[in-house]
Amino acid sequence: MPAKEWQIESRYVEYCNCDYGCPCETMANPTQGHCTGLVTFHIDRGNCGDVRLDGLSCRHASRLVGKLAGDRQVGSAPSP
Repeated sequence: MPAKEWQIESRYVEYCNCDYGCPCETMANPTQGHCTGLVTFHIDRGNCGDVRLDGLSCRHASRLVGKLAGDRQVGSAPSP
């Protein structure tokens, strides 16, 4: 399958229970031993091939135990 050209301009918010600068993002241990967080995007303008993505939003809530690189995600709730 040939690759599609895509582009997005979006706003992004991320929040979790770790100290400021979430150590999980640098593959360190979470501040509290677990990281419970929410990530959300709102696409202001975008496309994937000929499909317009303008106005779409997506969010993802999860709880990680230990390092993000350790693949120990114990709960996840992506948006439909």
